[in-house]
Amino acid sequence: MAVTPDGSPYVESSDLVANYPAVSLAVANKIDTKANTASPALTGQASITHTVPSFNLVESDSSNATTQFFMNGGNCTIRVDSTGVIANSTLGFTIDATSRMVINSDGRITGSGQSLGAGTAYTPVISGTGWALGNGVITGAYSVIGKLVYVKIVVQFGSTSTFGGSPLQLSLPLTAVEESTVISRYTDTNVGANYTGKGLVAADLFTTMTLNAIQSAAGLIEPVINSKPFTWANTDVIRIDGWYRST
Repeated sequence: MAVTPDGSPYVESSDLVANYPAVSLAVANKIDTKANTASPALTGQASITHTVPSFNLVESDSSNATTQFFMNGGNCTIRVDSTGVIANSTLGFTIDATSRMVINSDGRITGSGQSLGAGTAYTPVISGTGWALGNGVITGAYSVIGKLVYVKIVVQFGSTSTFGGSPLQLSLPLTAVEESTVISRYTDTNVGANYTGKGLVAADLFTTMTLNAIQSAAGLIEPVINSKPFTWANTDVIRIDGWYRST
């Protein structure tokens, strides 16, 4: 067991091989004693925190008898009780400031941030000759797990929207690396009819998707234009969601 230049003990990797719970508790006790001796005002505090080059070591009060390791700036937390049992613990991996994966003590993966579905908002851009959103409303959100991107888009056209004779395209939140398709639904609010289709991410343009719709019971799929799958007008809606692989 080594000590820092100020005489405080810390754990080396060789100390943890045989029985790291016992060693870590021993070090925590030494830290607790040293801290309380140096500053009597600390006596009775719920925990003592001591920072060393590799991790922070915290001993909770005796009723919890829990040792915590905070490694790599808090990216990984392990809680071990005085008997060496890992209980009520979390193992968290921070991917970036907003994306985290957490493995609970029962082995379940939870998490927060864009990595596991909380979603990051973005505003898709409409393109295609003759198409313009006008006073319509468009919202988008995406989540990332590794290189997989889940995207969701809702468009509602307004009274000043215009509809073109060329295929309708929407921008992606992240650049794709391969051809993909996502699910789309088109609602003619005038008659309450819905049409299904696909958003195609083509090999020649990985930053947008081209919208297509099933035109008939025969299953013919054609690009969405001003007259297909119906004649577009004010309040009509497009809904899109699906997965693709990003760079």
